[in-house]
Amino acid sequence: MSEELLRAIIQLLAIVAKEDQVTADERETIEKFLSENLNKDEVQKYLKLFDKLTSNISNSPADNIDEKAEIVNITKNVNQEFTTQQKVVVMLVLMELIMADGVITKREDELLYYIGNAFNVPKDEIDQIKNYVVHDDKANLSSSDILIADNGEHDKPPKSKHLTSKSLDGFIAILRIKSAEIYFMKYIGSTALSLNGIPLQRNQSIHILSQGSCIRGTKVQTVYFSDVVSAFRDEAVESPISFVCENVDFKFKNGHIGLRNVNIAESGGKLIGLMGGSGAGKSTLLNVLNGNEVPSDGSVRINGVDIHKEKSKIEGVIGYVPQDDLLMEDLTVFQNLYFAAKLCFSQLTVVENEELVSKTLSSLGLSETRDLKV
Repeated sequence: MSEELLRAIIQLLAIVAKEDQVTADERETIEKFLSENLNKDEVQKYLKLFDKLTSNISNSPADNIDEKAEIVNITKNVNQEFTTQQKVVVMLVLMELIMADGVITKREDELLYYIGNAFNVPKDEIDQIKNYVVHDDKANLSSSDILIADNGEHDKPPKSKHLTSKSLDGFIAILRIKSAEIYFMKYIGSTALSLNGIPLQRNQSIHILSQGSCIRGTKVQTVYFSDVVSAFRDEAVESPISFVCENVDFKFKNGHIGLRNVNIAESGGKLIGLMGGSGAGKSTLLNVLNGNEVPSDGSVRINGVDIHKEKSKIEGVIGYVPQDDLLMEDLTVFQNLYFAAKLCFSQLTVVENEELVSKTLSSLGLSETRDLKV
């Protein structure tokens, strides 16, 4: 994060904090945000800047008009350099700052929405952030964009997603901001928990739940990031997918047994890992599961369709990326995908093929490297 950008954020935070005398809790909120992004020396540098900017407190109408003009100027730079996720994080920090003294004034509320609008953050998402920061009871956290993780022994908010984590005292509330695909979490309870190995502050301290994160505690069932994403993804699945491997055996041509009585049952949206030592049968199992090898006994079914006996019904459903690198080093990223698509989708025209590849590159964040050789 550039110095110019950090100064801009501190200016926005200072504008909101200047409603009244800056409290110790408000200053602690700023320090927490800076500590998560900077080293100790820089934290003190920007804290001093915050103190300087909030030293002249005034609430006259003229000052309010000037502040709005200043917000427009500041957000111009931020909008150019910040991603949607970063802007949502700033909105959450602003809301934490407003709630640090436990009161939301009319002016603070107005500034929150004004800054959100300047950031192009939808009003309904600002409402979500506001409600999430303000409330610490399940009844007021009932939303399709909130997941509650608890021990399963208490009532669940009717609209919220739910995960069970055995032996967890209280509950974890996770907010998803859909447009930015970012997740925030807070813990209300007394169990000692850690987020990615770092002890969590209890009751109302909000953290970003990044990809690969896990929430752990002694004797508490771990909450994984993948579990959270799956819980939210279930709502978008119009055609649920079931994958069942039942009583599967596999014998090699020489009579040696490769697999014996393998049973797997999973639903869509899960990432599964096969682990084992060399020669344990990982590749053999994968080849049976993807349809390349036919089991000696048992079946592998997708939504009830046997993938070995009814191959035509599941054509295009299974994708398999082999271990060996099949990319051509003399071709660009775009060309590699283009020729692979030509082989897979012969029914598409040249233009349709190019559009498909461009869309895929965009979704993978590879558009900028499309013309670079692999």
